[in-house]
Amino acid sequence: MAEKILDHTPFLLTRCSRDLRYLYVSNAYATMIGRKPEDLVERPIIDIMGAKGFETIRPHVEAVLRGERVEYEAEIVFEGAGPRQLHVIYVPDRDEQDQVVGWIASLYDVSERKKAVEEQAHLKRLAAEMDIGIWDWDIRKEKLNWTRELEVIFGLNSGDAENCPDFHKLVHPDDVSEVEAQLAAAIKNRETFQQDFRIVRPDGQIRWVMSRAHAVYDSVTGEATRIIGHDIDITEKKVSEAQAERHRNKLVHLVRVATLEGLSGGIARELAQPLISIIANAQAAQALLVTRKPDLKEVASILEEIVQSTSRADTVIRRLRKLVKKEDHRDEVVQLNDLIASTLQLLHSELVDRKIKIDTHLESVLPTISGDP
Repeated sequence: MAEKILDHTPFLLTRCSRDLRYLYVSNAYATMIGRKPEDLVERPIIDIMGAKGFETIRPHVEAVLRGERVEYEAEIVFEGAGPRQLHVIYVPDRDEQDQVVGWIASLYDVSERKKAVEEQAHLKRLAAEMDIGIWDWDIRKEKLNWTRELEVIFGLNSGDAENCPDFHKLVHPDDVSEVEAQLAAAIKNRETFQQDFRIVRPDGQIRWVMSRAHAVYDSVTGEATRIIGHDIDITEKKVSEAQAERHRNKLVHLVRVATLEGLSGGIARELAQPLISIIANAQAAQALLVTRKPDLKEVASILEEIVQSTSRADTVIRRLRKLVKKEDHRDEVVQLNDLIASTLQLLHSELVDRKIKIDTHLESVLPTISGDP
C-alpha cells in the first residue's frame, strides 16, 4: 500500500539490497533515467548505472552498509541517460535482528539549481573581467547590495553607502532629477531603465556611468519590490566623444574659411555694390539739399534707397561674420528653399562675373533638414 502511494509522488526513491540490486524504485526515479520501474527491480545497480556511475556511489554504499547514515551531493552518470547532479541521502535498511540488509535512498535532482549557480558565477566572473558593477536594490527595505566592481566605479569603500538615499547622493546634482524621473517612469511603465549620467566620487572626481536596470514586481500586488541593474564607467568614451566634437568644429571652421577664400572676389563685389549705391545716393541727396527749393520727395526716395542698400550691406557682413566665426557646431531645422535663395544671393556677383546663369524650380513645400546654418 505504501509503495503504491509512493509511486504517485514526485520523490526519487529507491530501496536496494545488500547484494547491490534494486528492490523498489519510484516512478519518478525510473522516469529520470528513462526507464520503467518494472525494468529495474531485481536488476544489479551497476547494470543500470554503468561502471562509471557506480564508482561514484561505491564509497557511500559501503558506508551505509556499515550502518551509517550517508548524505552527499555528486554528479552521477547513468548509462544511457547522461549525468545528473543529485543530492542523496542513504539510510540503512535493517531486519528484525537489526542487521543491515540494504538501504533506502532518497534523491533530489539539483541539476538545474547547480546549472543556475554556475551560470551566476560565470556572469559574475565576466562582470569582473569587464569592470561591470552589479547592484540589487530592495525597495521596501531601502537596502542596496552591490559587487566590488560597483564600489570601484563609484570610488567607495564597503559600507560607504548603506541605503538608497545615501547612494543617490553620489549622482551629480545636475543629473539627480533626470535620473530619478527616468527611473520612476521605467518602474511605472514596466520598462528597462537606461540612462547615462555623471557621478561625483567621495574624493570629488566626476565620472560618467552608463546604467541599465529592471524592476521585479510582487505577483499579488503588482508593486515593484526590487530593482536589479548594472553600471559601466564610460568616462573615457565621453572624453573621446568631446574631443571628436571639438575636432569636428575645428574642421567645420576651416571649411568655412576655405569657402570664404574661394568666394572672396565675388563677395567683395557683392558688398561693393550697396556701398557704391550708398555713396552715390548720399551725394545726390547733398546736392538736392543745397538748392533753394529742394525736392523733398526726391530726397526721401534717395534716403529710402540708402536704407535698402545699407540693409543689404549689413546682411552680407553678418553672413560673412557668421561664416568665419569659430563656434561650436550646432544642428537646427533648415528650410531648403530659404537656404538655396540666400546662397544664390550671396553668390550673385560671382555668378554674374563668370557669366553663369542658374534657373531654379523649387517645390513650394520641401522636407526640412537638420544642419548647421
